[in-house]
This record gives sequence, structure tokens and C-alpha cells, in this order.
Amino acid sequence: MNSKNSLFCVIVLVLLGIALYVFLPGLLKSVLGLLFVLFIPGFISTYAFFDKDEIDLVERLALSIGLSISLVVLVVMFSNLYLKIPITFVTIVLQISGICMFFMLAILAKRSRAVRGVYAGTVNVLTLRTGNPKRTLMHLAPAVIILLLVLNIAYPVILSKYGGQYWDENMEYVIYNPVDGSFEDAKGIRISRLRTINFENGLVFLGYDIRHSLKRGEKAHVNYYFQSKKDVSIEGLTVVTDFCIDGPVFQNHVLFPSIELKKGQILSISNDVTIPKDIPATVYTMHVSLFRGHGLVKARDSSEAGKVNIPYYFDELYDSSMDVLSFYNGRSIVHEKTTISRLRVCIFEEKIAFLGYDLSPGVVAPGYKFQVTYYWKSLDYVEKDYTVFVHVIDSRGRIVFQQDHKPPVPTSKWVPGDIISEKYDVRVPSHVNESTYRIRFGLYDVLSGKRMPLSGRSARNNAPYLSQITVREKRIEDYYNQNMIVLVADMTENTFILMRNITIANPVIIDYGPVAVLGYELGDLRAGETARLTYYVKVLDIRGKYLIHTLITETEGPGIIAFDAELPSVEEGSVIALVVPVEVPDSYGRSGSIFTFALKDGDSGEYIGSTNKVFERVEVK
Repeated sequence: MNSKNSLFCVIVLVLLGIALYVFLPGLLKSVLGLLFVLFIPGFISTYAFFDKDEIDLVERLALSIGLSISLVVLVVMFSNLYLKIPITFVTIVLQISGICMFFMLAILAKRSRAVRGVYAGTVNVLTLRTGNPKRTLMHLAPAVIILLLVLNIAYPVILSKYGGQYWDENMEYVIYNPVDGSFEDAKGIRISRLRTINFENGLVFLGYDIRHSLKRGEKAHVNYYFQSKKDVSIEGLTVVTDFCIDGPVFQNHVLFPSIELKKGQILSISNDVTIPKDIPATVYTMHVSLFRGHGLVKARDSSEAGKVNIPYYFDELYDSSMDVLSFYNGRSIVHEKTTISRLRVCIFEEKIAFLGYDLSPGVVAPGYKFQVTYYWKSLDYVEKDYTVFVHVIDSRGRIVFQQDHKPPVPTSKWVPGDIISEKYDVRVPSHVNESTYRIRFGLYDVLSGKRMPLSGRSARNNAPYLSQITVREKRIEDYYNQNMIVLVADMTENTFILMRNITIANPVIIDYGPVAVLGYELGDLRAGETARLTYYVKVLDIRGKYLIHTLITETEGPGIIAFDAELPSVEEGSVIALVVPVEVPDSYGRSGSIFTFALKDGDSGEYIGSTNKVFERVEVK
């Protein structure tokens, strides 16, 4: 079965299965549509593991049914559980089609020369190095299929152990309405937070749901689920939930209704829990207990039901009427009331709150600056002077550049309630490649090197994600536009004039860091005459003396023209049109020439970014 036949068979089977599952009416659709669900995915997958002649047709058919049942159920159930993809007609068709296409690609990869050796070695390991796929199939396939079927059947129990969700669309249960004391029969139960607690009176706590965000000073709706292990009459019970840090901080009381429960029956009761306004915003451990009057109903299990996070919310920490201590590049500035454009609440050790940031622009060229503003709020006194680290990282997590800095006011001097904004101009280094980079930040102690831990949440290495920035390739408009004033320094006539509306004849962008060459214009090279060469340059750093080294060589002769041209002293950001004479020797031929330039340090004579050279061919007239 070659690649083309494999691809053709897969496409035909998938299309046939979809057609049977979608377009056939009534009973015929149900019967023949089972081919698409219980046979076709496994049949295609067998060709990814065994070639045409390695197993016979009967073995392939039996393996197809077993694999289809296992693969389809696992993919559909786990995609619903973890990816929250609903189980509907459309999603089932799409997921089964995806399984088929995945194994189609595996079949094609199996035929590829690039992966054939790796694939053969992998299959050899999977077949227990017997060299006989058929013998391995007899021993290994039943075990694999049984394991997959056990996972299909037992996944609710497995997930319950690790705190997953439980969802049964056919499960019947009773809902108690505490407002009017009524009971309502319901079908289809979903418990988002599972925890089993067995009580001695025959009730079993199954878990709970919290339907609203937990916010201090507000109410959240909580559903509790109980099941009876025997026929039991319930009266005078109270469900008490303790929210604890080191000990109980606050409680929630729910009256259990008077009811006759039969063995296996599930009851859902609910109420609105009020979160006190003055409690700490952190992670709480919930303990669920039953009381009859003042007496505790004993439980065979721990009363711990899980953990919940009651976080700080932005509107609890800041509003635009608050005073802000504002700094720009470390210097104090007078600032009016401000609005934070990008909210990002992070709490460090319950003492320092990061409120958000401003970032502009989000797209920048190498060598250029972007502005970022950080907003902090002091929640409690700290003893150490922390440093802010800001890491710009690539897709592999490697630091490309960073903007670590000490806050303009040492953190040990922050007073609870203070809000500090610090704005910085951050230059993207010239060596940074065109890409999108992530920004992570945090606080650390310079002396110990330890980072200040986050409260109530997890982030890798206590460095939460801030934002991202895109670095794009440089463009001429990043450096120059025709409305800019250009200093024309003509060294042939020793004149200096200011001009506008200058067009760069041969634009290039060679950014050396302190100086960027934007383009050039080279006149005709005639033997024994003087030509004019114009460099268009933007000075980005005035701290230094710089020379442009020029080298012109014949392509078919020994002729060489070499000289250095010194840049005049100007203000940072100025654009210069530097006109220099080019003395062409009498012996210079009429073949083509290679024109090269580079930047030199005027004091040391060393080349700056010597790999950044431009080679242009010009004709000698």
C-alpha cells in the first residue's frame, strides 16, 4: 500500500463515513453510521502500525474495532473534560475525522525517506524486538485494548481521585430550593469540584460548585451535593463550611432540609455565601462538616474539601481619583490623575501589589525605544529593598534583553496605601532579530538573589507574564523623512548648509548602533578625475568620534581606492549628508567596481559592527 493509495483510501473512508453519518435517514443512518464511529478510525490506524502483508484481514478487522472503540471514546471524553468541547453531533464528526487524518499523516510519514529509519526503529521497540509483528500483535494488542477500555470505563473514578469534574447527563437527582422550601427533580448532574467525605449517618458529601467569583464584600453562590448510602431520614442538620488559612477565618452555614432519602439518591442544596470585606485576599482551605444542633456528625474521612482563592480585584486596589507618585526614567514628575490602560493584578507576598502597565508602541524596530509604565501599590511594610526584573524572552524562554531597575523609591520606604508609577524609555538592542517576544517581570533581592514570591497563585519561577512586544525589521522611515532638516556637509567645497526635501538616491539601512548609514550616492568614476560620494547618515549617539571607511576596487583589475571620512560633530538624532571627494587614479580601469563601506572608531581605529557591510556594483565611465 503506497503513499498515494494510503491517502486515497483514507480520504474515501472519511468521506464515506461522514456521508453515512450525516445524510442517511432513520435506522439506516444509525446502523451504517456506526462504521464511522466504531470501525473506520481503527481500520486506518492499523495501517500506521502494520503494513498490508504483516497481518491478515481477520486480524486487521478485529484490531480495527477494538482500536476504534477505545480511541473514539477517549478522544471525545477527554476533549470534553479538559478542553470543554461539548459532546454534540458536529463535534463528534469533526473529532473522528481528525483521528482519521492524524493516522493518514502517520502513514505518509512512514513512507517518507526522512523518517523511515526512525519509524522502523520505533516500531521495532514497540513490537518488543521480536522481528515478528504478527506474534507481537497476539500478545500486545489485547493488553493495549483492555487498558484503553479500562480507561474509558473508569475515567470518572480516576479523575475523581485527583479532583477532576464529574458529569453524567443521565444521572437523576433532587434540587432543594431554600427560598420556598421546595424540591425539584432534575436530570444531568455536573460537579466541578469533587471531594468524597463519608459521614457516620449514611450521607456522603460528593463535592461542590461555586458559581460566582469569590470577592470580598460580595456574595457567591455555592451548590453542595450529598448522596445517601442507605435509606435515611434527615432532620435538624446544618452544613458548616469553614474557610481557613492557619485556622478558621469565616464560615458558611446551610440548613439541610428535612427529607426522606433513599439509598443512592443525590440531593443538591445551595445558598449564597457572603465573603467578609476585611479578610485577607489569599488561598483558603475549605472544610465541610455536618452538625446536628451543636453536636458534630463524625466523618470517616478528612473534612478538607479543597482550596479556593479569594484574590485582590483591581477596583479594590485603585481608582482614578487616587494620588499617584509618578516617575519618568527615575525622576519625580508632577502627574495628574491617571488611568491604567492594561490591568494586571499580581500580589507579592501580600505586601506589594502590581496593578497594571502601559506599553507603547507594541511594535518597534531594533535600536528604537518603546515606553513602558509600571504601576505598584504598597499593601504592607517590607524590610528589604527589592529590585524589579523585566526579562524579554524568546519562544524558548531565553532572555533576549532585559530592563532590570531599582524602583525610584526604595521598597523599604513604601508606606501602605502608596501608589507608585514608574515610566521608562526602553531601547531595543540593535542585534535583536525580527520576532515577537514575551515579557516577564517580578521582584528580587539583590543580596540573596531570591525572588519575592507571588501570593495566591502560581507562576513559573515567580515571574508572571506581563505582555509581549513585536520587533520588526527596520525601515527607512524609522530614521528619516523628507520633512526633516538635513545638514549637508560638502567636504569638496568645505561648506555646511541646512536643507529639507532631500531624497536619498540609494537607500540602505546599516545600523551600527551609534551611527546608522541610510544610503549613498556615488558619481561616475572616471580615471584621473575627482568623483563625488555622498553618505546619508543619522547620528544616534554623539559620545565618540566616528569615521566612515570607504573601499572601491576593480572587479577585473588591481585598481583600489581607499580613504576615511570623518563625521562632523552634531546633535544626537541629526541627519547628515556627507559629501566627500573620490580621487580616481589615472591607472584605474573601466571594468566594474565593488563599493564597500564600514564604520570605524576614530580613537581606536577598530571597526564597529564590521560584519555590517554593503557591497554595490557600479560602472566606471
